[in-house]
Amino acid sequence: MDTIHRRCRPTHLDKLLPAALFFLCGQALAQDGTVFIDQIGTQNISDVRQYGAMSTAEIRQNGDENSVDVLQEGNTNNIELSQTAASDAANIALIEQQGSANTAKVTQTVTGAIASGNANIAEQYQYGNNNSAEIIQEGRGNSALQLQDGNDNTSLIEQYGNNNTAINLQYGDGNALPFGVGIVQDGDSASVTVEQYAPGYGPN
Repeated sequence: MDTIHRRCRPTHLDKLLPAALFFLCGQALAQDGTVFIDQIGTQNISDVRQYGAMSTAEIRQNGDENSVDVLQEGNTNNIELSQTAASDAANIALIEQQGSANTAKVTQTVTGAIASGNANIAEQYQYGNNNSAEIIQEGRGNSALQLQDGNDNTSLIEQYGNNNTAINLQYGDGNALPFGVGIVQDGDSASVTVEQYAPGYGPN
C-alpha cells in the first residue's frame, strides 16, 4: 500500500485573505494508488512517499516559494510536477525514483517576463532500469540536476532564460540523450555539464 506523508501549509495570508488564498491537497491510497496535489498560494510544502508498483503522482503548485519532495520506490511509476511562480520568487523540486520503467517530469515556469528570473531549483534522481527524466525551466538563475544510475535511461533538460545551470549525470550502460543533445539552453551566460559512464566506471 502506498504511504503518503503530506505537509500542506498556507501562509499567514490565509488569515487576512481567506477567499483569495485557495489551498487544496488530495490523495488516494491503494496498492496501485494515485496521488494528486493542487496548491495555490505561497510557501506551500508537499512531501509524498509512495511504495509499490504502478503508482502515479501529479502535483501542481501555483504560487511563490513552494517546495516539493517526492520519493517513489517501485515499478512503472510516473510523476508529473508543475510549478508556476512570480518573476521574483523561486520554487524547489526534488524527485527520487527507485525501480524500473519510471518516468519523471518537472516544469517550472514564471508568470512574468522570463528575463526577470526565479532562481528555481529542480533535482531528479533515478536508480533503476528504463527510466526517463525531463526538466523544463523558465527564468533566470535556475539550476537543474538529473542523475540516473541504471540502464537504458533518457535525460533531457530545457532552460529558457539567462544565467541558468544544467547538469546531466548518467551512470550505467545504454544511457541516452534524446536527439543527441540532452540539454537545450536558450539564453546568455549558461553553464552545462554532461557526464556519461559505462558500467564499472564513474565516481562510484
